[in-house]
Amino acid sequence: MLDGSHLGLAPGIHRVSAEDYHADLLREGPTLSSSLARTILNKSPLHAWTAHPRLNPDHVSKSSKVFDFGRAAHRCVLGAGGDYETFPLDVLASNGAASTKAAKEWEADCRSRGVTPVKQEDSDRLEAMETVVKAALFDLGLFLDPLCSELTALAPVDDVWCRVMADNAPGRPFKGKRLLIDFKTTEDASPDACIRSVESYGYDTQAAFYLDAWKAATGEARTFLFIFQEKSPPYEVGFVRLHDAPGDEADWLEDARSKAAYARRQWAHCLATDEWPGYPRQVAILGARGFYRKKWADQGASEWTDPETLRTAYVAQAPERIA
Repeated sequence: MLDGSHLGLAPGIHRVSAEDYHADLLREGPTLSSSLARTILNKSPLHAWTAHPRLNPDHVSKSSKVFDFGRAAHRCVLGAGGDYETFPLDVLASNGAASTKAAKEWEADCRSRGVTPVKQEDSDRLEAMETVVKAALFDLGLFLDPLCSELTALAPVDDVWCRVMADNAPGRPFKGKRLLIDFKTTEDASPDACIRSVESYGYDTQAAFYLDAWKAATGEARTFLFIFQEKSPPYEVGFVRLHDAPGDEADWLEDARSKAAYARRQWAHCLATDEWPGYPRQVAILGARGFYRKKWADQGASEWTDPETLRTAYVAQAPERIA
């Protein structure tokens, strides 16, 4: 249920807190985000309704701790957003755990001030990551101005109010292109791993959704750039731009734009009817994917279909009899 609490923002670019953004307090009615759009596509409208903090009266936010490291890393790289502080050693247990009363009180105080608490080892890791990513940005000739970080674009797209919070939207073109930048921490920033991440998490749809919303809010057609950084040494950085060439076999964004538009249509229909369907009430017939069957075939399963081979194997593996 909507509670009537909102900022009443007009279409355009705004600087709002992460808390207001994620609580969807930007305007009177609910708005569609990239993550909700991907939830509609990957699961169902019912899952999107459940995840919306104002539509679902029983909505419970995910634990802040799940996102602590990523939030702190964003602060290091973007120079905007909530700050982080390191646990004082004297409040931790002898084994370094934040399990003491003093540690819990210190953590609660941090979170009440919008500050992310991190352990010393994570703080050291964040500093190392910051050094590496800033050197990589310098080598590429790309500068992330903190004044251009965490900007929210709000606008109707296809008559659906959409919101996006861009990690960075550089004021100056980079190699002739005006960018929208998204920073992600990962275990593997190699090109192959980045492709798997795009496929697994729908980052192509995220890019299309952001570009559509930004253009609707500003009139600017921008190019989306991902920055992936590894969370373990050597903390390497991968810069990724999705191939955008409609009609080309390797194009990402033609289908992604279609997916984003479909999610907007679904959202609009559900809002208008107040009906949020889940999975279809029917039996799904799941076919085996080719690679799954090939994996078994490559293990030589066909050899075991011969009864004589089976008998030979059983004899060879039978326990030895003692006379």
